[in-house]
Amino acid sequence: MALQGEMKTPEAKAIYRRRGQTVELRFADTKTHRDLRRFSGRGLARARIEVSLCVLAHNLLVIWRASPRKTADGQTGTSCQDAA
Repeated sequence: MALQGEMKTPEAKAIYRRRGQTVELRFADTKTHRDLRRFSGRGLARARIEVSLCVLAHNLLVIWRASPRKTADGQTGTSCQDAA
Protein backbone atom coordinates (compact mmCIF):
# COMPACT_ATOMS: atom_id res chain seq x y z
CA MET A 1 0.00 0.00 0.00
CA ALA A 2 2.88 2.38 0.72
CA LEU A 3 4.20 1.91 -2.82
CA GLN A 4 0.92 3.11 -4.35
CA GLY A 5 1.09 6.26 -2.24
CA GLU A 6 4.66 6.90 -3.33
CA MET A 7 3.74 6.53 -7.01
CA LYS A 8 1.22 9.37 -6.72
CA THR A 9 3.90 11.95 -5.90
CA PRO A 10 4.97 14.34 -8.69
CA GLU A 11 8.58 13.12 -8.46
CA ALA A 12 7.57 9.49 -8.98
CA LYS A 13 5.34 10.42 -11.91
CA ALA A 14 8.22 12.28 -13.57
CA ILE A 15 10.55 9.31 -13.12
CA TYR A 16 7.95 6.89 -14.48
CA ARG A 17 7.33 9.16 -17.49
CA ARG A 18 11.07 9.17 -18.23
CA ARG A 19 11.15 5.38 -17.99
CA GLY A 20 8.78 5.12 -20.94
CA GLN A 21 11.23 7.10 -23.06
CA THR A 22 14.30 5.07 -22.11
CA VAL A 23 13.69 1.53 -20.89
CA GLU A 24 10.44 0.73 -22.65
CA LEU A 25 11.81 2.03 -25.95
CA ARG A 26 14.57 -0.61 -25.86
CA PHE A 27 12.04 -3.40 -25.35
CA ALA A 28 9.91 -2.11 -28.22
CA ASP A 29 12.96 -1.90 -30.48
CA THR A 30 14.00 -5.43 -29.58
CA LYS A 31 10.54 -6.85 -30.21
CA THR A 32 9.90 -4.97 -33.45
CA HIS A 33 13.25 -4.64 -35.20
CA ARG A 34 15.07 -7.68 -33.84
CA ASP A 35 11.96 -9.89 -33.97
CA LEU A 36 12.46 -11.22 -30.46
CA ARG A 37 8.87 -11.99 -29.58
CA ARG A 38 9.49 -15.69 -29.03
CA PHE A 39 12.60 -17.67 -28.27
CA SER A 40 13.78 -20.17 -30.83
CA GLY A 41 15.22 -22.60 -28.26
CA ARG A 42 13.79 -24.29 -25.23
CA GLY A 43 14.88 -23.76 -21.67
CA LEU A 44 16.05 -20.88 -19.53
CA ALA A 45 19.71 -21.21 -20.53
CA ARG A 46 18.93 -20.91 -24.25
CA ALA A 47 16.56 -17.99 -23.64
CA ARG A 48 19.27 -16.17 -21.69
CA ILE A 49 21.78 -16.78 -24.48
CA GLU A 50 19.36 -15.51 -27.10
CA VAL A 51 18.61 -12.35 -25.10
CA SER A 52 22.33 -11.82 -24.47
CA LEU A 53 23.07 -12.05 -28.19
CA CYS A 54 20.28 -9.61 -28.96
CA VAL A 55 21.59 -7.13 -26.36
CA LEU A 56 25.13 -7.55 -27.71
CA ALA A 57 23.92 -6.82 -31.25
CA HIS A 58 22.08 -3.72 -30.03
CA ASN A 59 25.13 -2.44 -28.16
CA LEU A 60 27.41 -3.04 -31.16
CA LEU A 61 25.00 -1.11 -33.38
CA VAL A 62 24.99 1.79 -30.93
CA ILE A 63 28.80 1.86 -30.88
CA TRP A 64 29.01 1.55 -34.67
CA ARG A 65 26.57 4.41 -35.22
CA ALA A 66 28.45 6.65 -32.79
CA SER A 67 31.89 6.03 -34.31
CA PRO A 68 33.25 8.38 -36.98
CA ARG A 69 33.41 6.87 -40.46
CA LYS A 70 36.25 7.11 -42.95
CA THR A 71 35.46 8.34 -46.47
CA ALA A 72 37.10 7.08 -49.66
CA ASP A 73 39.76 9.82 -49.50
CA GLY A 74 40.65 8.91 -45.90
CA GLN A 75 38.87 11.85 -44.30
CA THR A 76 36.52 11.38 -41.40
CA GLY A 77 32.93 12.04 -42.39
CA THR A 78 29.43 10.69 -42.38
CA SER A 79 27.94 8.11 -44.67
CA CYS A 80 25.24 8.89 -47.22
CA GLN A 81 22.66 7.28 -44.96
CA ASP A 82 23.56 9.61 -42.09
CA ALA A 83 23.23 12.67 -44.33
CA ALA A 84 19.71 11.74 -45.42
